[in-house]
Amino acid sequence: MNGSRVVIVGKDWDCRSLSDDASTLWYFGADYERYLAFAGGSCSTGEAINAVASRHRGDFIELDSSLASGWFPLAWRSSDLAECNPYISDFYLNVCRAIALIEAARRGGNHVVVVDDPGLGRALVKVCRRARIQVEGKALRWRPFRSLGAALRTHRSFLNEWRAERRTLARFPDRTGQLDECFPWLLSWADGKRGCASGEAVDIFLGRLPLWLREKGRRIGWLANPVRWMNSFDSIVAGANASSEPVVLTNAFNGPATLLRAYMALLTFWLSVRPSLSFSEIDLKPVVRLAMMREYSKSRLVYAALYDGIARGLKRRKLFPRVLFYPYENQPWEKVMLSGFRRDLPSAMLIGVQHASFSERYLSAYPSRRQWSAGITPDYLVTMGCAFCDQLVALGAPPDRLKIGGTVRFSTSMSPGRGDRRHVAGE
Repeated sequence: MNGSRVVIVGKDWDCRSLSDDASTLWYFGADYERYLAFAGGSCSTGEAINAVASRHRGDFIELDSSLASGWFPLAWRSSDLAECNPYISDFYLNVCRAIALIEAARRGGNHVVVVDDPGLGRALVKVCRRARIQVEGKALRWRPFRSLGAALRTHRSFLNEWRAERRTLARFPDRTGQLDECFPWLLSWADGKRGCASGEAVDIFLGRLPLWLREKGRRIGWLANPVRWMNSFDSIVAGANASSEPVVLTNAFNGPATLLRAYMALLTFWLSVRPSLSFSEIDLKPVVRLAMMREYSKSRLVYAALYDGIARGLKRRKLFPRVLFYPYENQPWEKVMLSGFRRDLPSAMLIGVQHASFSERYLSAYPSRRQWSAGITPDYLVTMGCAFCDQLVALGAPPDRLKIGGTVRFSTSMSPGRGDRRHVAGE
């Protein structure tokens, strides 16, 4: 104990009764108006968290070397915990919050922490106790039955959606066999309104790449990821079926056996993680445990694990794609799909195309060294320019797996005669 005192309270607690002029006030939540109200005092939460995030950027990118147990790799690759995407999971943010708080408390003084999330508050109390800092928690009540009920409703909704999609797909002809006549294959997102999967010449994400390939006399086949949050699934299937080029939705490979394997990945997820994590000599196991528990309350892990069935389904239909282009984002579904191809269709060349720029803190876009060595990355990654390529090389990416191809999605900003085009179109 160093004389510091930390009080962690829920958002409904009147923190003014706990703070004084000598206390440092922290706000760990998502309400910007509340943050601004606290910022009028001594709250400097954002700056402290950003400093930690910058310092440990490399540690987070290589998180699989710290947390992956090696058991049940499908479960690990499908999880949000393995991705560190700040838009999907709070794990990255919560670890930085915990480190910033402990480091400040070790320097001394009293600290009052207001949390919107009681689960985070309880985890921070445990982190403080492991760091031998005097801590007290208030209004951090745990409601396990409410959490369990919410998780069951989420998975029931997911299963209902899966059944509805299977019924919709059964009403339309199966065009999977037509892919055998195509070279190369392209995978993109489909909303039933725009893009090649809806019959348009230019794709939303792959831009003019399909046009360049057609100019070379190629017959293109499509795998389509449905954008269900933009349009109804029925409309997406109808749009894909009306396309002049063969379009097969990735959902066509999500049969009962694939669904069962996906839920087995969820059940075994706990064993795929080694929960001990320590940065800056701070034991962060309670924050890891919190993130692990929350994987079960979502259906995202199951959704990503379904992509393990794509290559298996193609092989069962005796379809062996030689080249597949797809929009690169390094998301869980993408890593699962790649691992499935490595296992079942190892002769396929997988080419990821960067379709948008990535910020420095969008850590999920940067593969770890273990990812590159395990083959859970594309055979070739076409970057939009030199900057992202150089960043990947600095982080351990093999230079011979990277190609600078320009921005195919925003092709109006390209000069038609640029040499970069040849890398992408295979000229």
